[in-house]
Parts: sequence; C-alpha cells; structure tokens
Amino acid sequence: MTHFAKLVSNCGSFSSIIMRHILQHFILSIIANALALFLVQYLLQSRGFMISPPVLGFIFVGMSIAILNTIVRPVLRLMTFPLVILTMGLFLIVINAIILYLTEYFFNELFASTLSVTFHVGNGALAYLIAAFLFSVFNSITHWLLAKH
Repeated sequence: MTHFAKLVSNCGSFSSIIMRHILQHFILSIIANALALFLVQYLLQSRGFMISPPVLGFIFVGMSIAILNTIVRPVLRLMTFPLVILTMGLFLIVINAIILYLTEYFFNELFASTLSVTFHVGNGALAYLIAAFLFSVFNSITHWLLAKH
C-alpha cells in the first residue's frame, strides 16, 4: 500500500472519529439541557414554567435548545459582541433568554400538536431572564458533572 493510500484510509477513520465526537457532544448537550430544564421547572413551576409531559418533554425541549444553541446562538453572540464586552458577559443571560423564547415559540408552533408536548416559560421578559439565568447555571453544572464522568 502506498503512502497516499494509507493517508486516504486514515482520513476515513479520522472523519468517523470526529463525527462520533460531535454526536457524543450533542447527546451530552441534550441530557444536560433536559436535567437543567427539570431543575428550572422544579424551582419556577409556581411562576408558570411548565413542560408536559415531564420526561418526554424535557428530552424534546432539550433537543430543541441544543439545536438552537448550535445554529442561532453563535449568530446572536457575534451580533451582540460589543454589548457582551460592555456588560462583562451579563448580556449572555439576555441571549439565553432569547434562545428560551425562540425555543418556546418554535417548539409550540412546530411540534406541540404532533408530539403532544407543551413548553411554557412564563409571562413577561422577567420570567425569561430568571429562567435563562437558572438554566445557564444548572446547565453549566450538569455539563461539568456529565463531562467529568
């Protein structure tokens, strides 16, 4: 086998390793999101934060957040980079609140009727900011715990 043939065959295994790593990271994000959503619902249920049915809802909404974090969040961070710098990172909570709002809107518009899962954050911008802050804290902790093991 020539050196070029070995290089080409190694590229195939290299790309499969990268794809496996991306898939593992995505699944880890879904699990971390689902656990964070569970904790946020536990704390904010009296304020109107609701996902039902619980287990299936946490998984589907966690998947929706993972998709939006992959596609929309980098664009929002790039567009609001000066505000993030000026507020020393506090504006990231607003970006997370926007992601929660988009998740609620798109999830309920596209999937609620077919999956029989509902997701409601609450009423008003303050509810989104509180939920986004708690979600960020719990998501960071669950990502850290899941990545550690």
